Amino acid sequence: MNRFRFDNNRKNIEKCPCGLPNRTSSGAYRFAAVKDSENTGKCFSCGKFFYNTDEAPPVYEPDTKFNYVPSQLVREMLMDTNRTELPLVKYFKSYFSNDIIEEVFNKYWVGHNIASNSVAFPYIDSYNNIRRVQYMKFEFDGKKCSRNKFYHEWDKTENPYNRCSFGENLINLSPKEICLVEAQRTALFLACADSTKIYLATGSKGNLQDYLFKRMDHRKVTLIPDADGYGEWALRGKQLQKEYPNIDFAISSECAEAIDLIGPNGDIEDLIIAKG
Repeated sequence: MNRFRFDNNRKNIEKCPCGLPNRTSSGAYRFAAVKDSENTGKCFSCGKFFYNTDEAPPVYEPDTKFNYVPSQLVREMLMDTNRTELPLVKYFKSYFSNDIIEEVFNKYWVGHNIASNSVAFPYIDSYNNIRRVQYMKFEFDGKKCSRNKFYHEWDKTENPYNRCSFGENLINLSPKEICLVEAQRTALFLACADSTKIYLATGSKGNLQDYLFKRMDHRKVTLIPDADGYGEWALRGKQLQKEYPNIDFAISSECAEAIDLIGPNGDIEDLIIAKG
């Protein structure tokens, strides 16, 4: 369910954008180019999509002691947003065009677990290692989209290491300002609404951990907590600024100031919708 139309002739690429040779020792070709598009396509070695790339990023060798989620598992679940009837996609289509939804969902590698008919949110770090996958179900009544609180699963892979933010795989693609929210759906919604920033999700209010910022040196990072999370995140932001002096931290109080409008559990997505 790839949105690219790959060129069948993979030999026209000498080297993958990820830095690996295009041809393996067995003679297979790693990179599938988009037809008539130079330096654009998918590398089947790292599983990443590349758009008009001119430079090959450094090759990263993952630490083998880490038990990462197999990338093939996530690739097989990549969602075709033009065909799926999942409530989450219907909700997004009530606000955004199909092209925008498809682009954003592909960037974050959002998947569809057909077996459970749930949405798969892969947590992919800045080196394209898949650290975990969270599965959720949603309900949409034509106006409001809510998460099914009775269904919430994680992949079964044992992960004995620090986790990453949802969307961390995007931070090396652009020097844009990085914004952190709590929920994955909110990060996707903001990414559809605003392409000038990179939106990541912690997954929960209490998961604003120091290890999430190790790869954000010399970046501007804005924390956007839910309405009832401002005090906790503001305090945490001050602690993080001391720990990471090279990061330019800021915190948004928009949701806290609008708590009467969106309620204590409201977030920036709710505020954008409420303001029309």
